[in-house]
Amino acid sequence: MSTTIDPVVLQQLVAQAVRQLQKEGTQAAAPAVPAACDEYGVFTTMADAIDASAAAQHTLLFQSPSQRQQWIDVIRQTCLDKNNMQMMSRMAVEETEIGRYEDKVIKNTAAARYTPGIEDLKTDARTGEHGLVLFEYCPFGVIGAITPTTNPTETIINNSICMIAGGNTVVFSPHPRAKKTSIFLVQLLNKALYEAGAPLNLITMVREPSIEATDEMISNPKVRLVVATGGPGIVKKVLSSGKKAIGAGPGNPPVVVDETANIEKAAKDIVDGSSFDNNVPCIAEKEVFAVDSIFDYLRINMK
Repeated sequence: MSTTIDPVVLQQLVAQAVRQLQKEGTQAAAPAVPAACDEYGVFTTMADAIDASAAAQHTLLFQSPSQRQQWIDVIRQTCLDKNNMQMMSRMAVEETEIGRYEDKVIKNTAAARYTPGIEDLKTDARTGEHGLVLFEYCPFGVIGAITPTTNPTETIINNSICMIAGGNTVVFSPHPRAKKTSIFLVQLLNKALYEAGAPLNLITMVREPSIEATDEMISNPKVRLVVATGGPGIVKKVLSSGKKAIGAGPGNPPVVVDETANIEKAAKDIVDGSSFDNNVPCIAEKEVFAVDSIFDYLRINMK
């Protein structure tokens, strides 16, 4: 059994939906500008942070991909500024007491420079005897993101760029041990974005991060997608929340070395990789398996 829809009726339904979205966007966007402008995205309660993020997302929803690219460029430029880069990298090490300053600079630079933007949002059109179908990526809305103490600034940079590129806004629930560093970066990015003409509060967070605030963020109905970077406990909580979720948990990468390897180079690469940022990255080498025939020579070179 097939059903056909009158094209005129379909056009009217689409027009009605667009008018409703525009009406909601206008109503929701109104409070975004005056809402804690001097705090630039940092709110006393998680509920306020989410409400402000939802209002900003309604405004972002009606901006073109090229406009979103402008905001992404602002984030990249702000983070790659030498003074900002040095400040956030040093703050992360001093506050969390994890990692190395020089390596934080490398990681923050990579996040700012290489996180994909709108170039990954490819439009696909298919035609046939029955008409034309257009496939477009659409935003989730408000995304709740949990960041780890091991990579606080890198995660905020990466998540902000890729999520705003998709037309989403992001509410962060940082690790409490990276609170000051996270507040600095969120306010830095929001101020730069707002001064460049972007909607205020594209990036928000709660001033006092906690487990309770994280739980509130996960359960809030305005948060449509939850993303967690951290240990197995928080990743399990997010993936079992009943919402769409993405979890990046701990890694335990092994290295296997046999007689076909360049032993001198393998030894140097293993030591360089496992010592980078004091072995904080989950992709860093965690253990080595070596065959008997080259075991002693590999060990000598690693020493």
